[in-house]
Amino acid sequence: MKMQLEQGRISSRELLVIAFVFTIGSSILLNSSVLVGRNAWLVILAGMVEGLFFAFIFTTLAMRFKGKNLVEINNLIFGSILGKVISLAYLGYFLLVGSLALRTFGAFFVVGFYPETPLIVFIVLEAIVCAYAVRHGLEVIARCSLIFVPIVIIFLVVDVFFLLNQMDLTKLLPFFDVSWSQFLQATQAIAAFPFGETIAFLMIFAYVKEQQKARRSFFLALFFAGIILCVMLAKVIATLGDIVIINTYPFLTSVRLINVAEVFTRLELIIISSILMMGFLKMAIFYYVSTLGLAQVFKLRSYQPLVIPVGIIMIVLSMLIVENTNEMMKLAMYKYPYFALPFQFGLPLLSLLVAAIRGVRVKV
Repeated sequence: MKMQLEQGRISSRELLVIAFVFTIGSSILLNSSVLVGRNAWLVILAGMVEGLFFAFIFTTLAMRFKGKNLVEINNLIFGSILGKVISLAYLGYFLLVGSLALRTFGAFFVVGFYPETPLIVFIVLEAIVCAYAVRHGLEVIARCSLIFVPIVIIFLVVDVFFLLNQMDLTKLLPFFDVSWSQFLQATQAIAAFPFGETIAFLMIFAYVKEQQKARRSFFLALFFAGIILCVMLAKVIATLGDIVIINTYPFLTSVRLINVAEVFTRLELIIISSILMMGFLKMAIFYYVSTLGLAQVFKLRSYQPLVIPVGIIMIVLSMLIVENTNEMMKLAMYKYPYFALPFQFGLPLLSLLVAAIRGVRVKV
């Protein structure tokens, strides 16, 4: 069944690149300083450590069942009926997060650039582009990531370089001038978004050609993404100072400050294009794993017939899930981390424990 649904294979290098871009994804738009102010860059590091712990659990599960994706793993551990129920719960979560990603990027372009354009226009356009990639399979998505990642890195380096003369590192001080409850709340938010969301790669590990290298590549991707996010957020805080707390999109605001000899100005459209590339990949991955997983649960011969219906569901959810950008930011920081915890930590840990107790594994 698996070979009929997804015949493509990706290399461990492509997995590293996809996971790297996916992890940065829409998280660069999240203003985590709302909770901890200038300490937000430290929260990125703490959240990365917690996220790597989550990843250790679900990658251990993936390595125990090499060559099997999440739906197949659930069936092996819990049996056909309960396994399908758990798989559907995961897939509902993937659909929800994918819809949130659609909404996040759609709202970003409306608020930041085109306030007169209806939000639905951007969401539908995003969904159409992602649907095209999903229809062509995992290998096409992987090739897109290989094209995107050097462009993204160059743009981010250029952004930091051109803002060096406007940075004041004293704005990062003092450290830890917030309560531990605030710090831990923000850490949990970052661990869940973006690091914990890489649980979606349990649907992808099975299609990596070099299974023995997959885990190492994945951890490298999360580590590098965490460092990049930390540097970018420190740059934003060092540039904007305390006003970062009240800014909806502080990264965009900092980019608009670039002015080198009145020559290099108004570079935000160039820089923001890198964010669009990362956002596309994140949306496409959630779209792809949701479609592929549903096809497996319902034992279809191909996931192609589900591409458009799943896209429509994501569009509808993205319009209904929150009413405005502020509500979306509050959801990401306060409610989502606890809603996502069972999927990112609880169920993978339970699956690993049940598999160990029952002695279930795939012999390679």
